[in-house]
Amino acid sequence: MKSKINKFFAWLVVFLLVIGLAGFGLQDVISRWGTSRVASVGGTTISTEDFRRGFIQELNYVSKILGKQITIEESKSMGLHLRALERLLNKSLLDQILNDMHLSTGDTVLIKKLKRDQNFQNPSGKFSRQNYKLYLDRVNLSENDFENILRKDMTRDFILQIIGGKFPANTNISKLIVDHAGEERM
Repeated sequence: MKSKINKFFAWLVVFLLVIGLAGFGLQDVISRWGTSRVASVGGTTISTEDFRRGFIQELNYVSKILGKQITIEESKSMGLHLRALERLLNKSLLDQILNDMHLSTGDTVLIKKLKRDQNFQNPSGKFSRQNYKLYLDRVNLSENDFENILRKDMTRDFILQIIGGKFPANTNISKLIVDHAGEERM
């Protein structure tokens, strides 16, 4: 009789232990449910889709250099996933600074860039809305998402050109940007 009671309590303890450990694992899964954020810098978030896109770009870039398609495992051993994350963190940091300074590329400049892009031109060299839609379907982005990405990239590039001295910028504009960045706000 005593051994049956001991077995019962032993199995009860094992059952409670299994339930407890499953609960911890389940809690972790539930707490992450619905979140698609890898990291965030200030108010700027890096989504899992951003990371996937950045990682694939790194993978394709290195594959092109090596002259062969590398596997995911090979890319991880090379640290490409960390390089992609570092690149995204740097972009997000710069985006946050630009957001704080309220700097962005205007609609007119964005439209000119889209119209000049050869991916979106028809054989006669004119902008083709159909080619634009096909391109967006191929990269799996909406117009709004693509234009936001392009706008951020253009703004980042412009600021980096000014900082790097590769752009003939008016010194008054550079001083204004530096002064604005250094101002204290309440």
